[in-house]
Amino acid sequence: MRGHPALLILATVMCLLPACGEDDATCPAVAEQPLAQYVRVYSGSVGQTIGSLRIDFSYATGDTLFHLSLDESDKERKFTIDADSSPDFARAVAMLTNGVNDNILLYLRGPAGAILSGGGTTEQLLWQGGYSGEYFPDLQGAEITRLDVTIDDIWFTTYSPPNTTYMLLYHAVVMGRP
Repeated sequence: MRGHPALLILATVMCLLPACGEDDATCPAVAEQPLAQYVRVYSGSVGQTIGSLRIDFSYATGDTLFHLSLDESDKERKFTIDADSSPDFARAVAMLTNGVNDNILLYLRGPAGAILSGGGTTEQLLWQGGYSGEYFPDLQGAEITRLDVTIDDIWFTTYSPPNTTYMLLYHAVVMGRP
């Protein structure tokens, strides 16, 4: 038998492993892994002095995945959104895995709650990736365990008070099992 030695070893090992069924307790559990992601950048100016922003992620149904209030100290910080940190997590995950291309509302708000940027989109337009591309139009069939939101960069510059320029760059990764 010819071929690359590593492939021959892998093929031999695969032949020796027993087939696992869904109910087989001896089979190893599938490891949690990234399933999909999105990246957002917001920048602009407001006619007031601000030093914080809030990200709101919710479904058009009102099910909220997260609200995060941020300031410059949150640069490079990772937030974990899960059932323990978000009371609507289970309902939002149900929307994310229902097989329907649901509407999502993503807003950036100022400290007083005024909308600075954002709007509506759909799951299909928002989420990039997807484990092996088999998820369509959402993550139907996946077990979602958490969402990791990382603040890549955030800053505020106040000039000619009360004017402030701001910038926020973040990414969110859906973690779970296919």
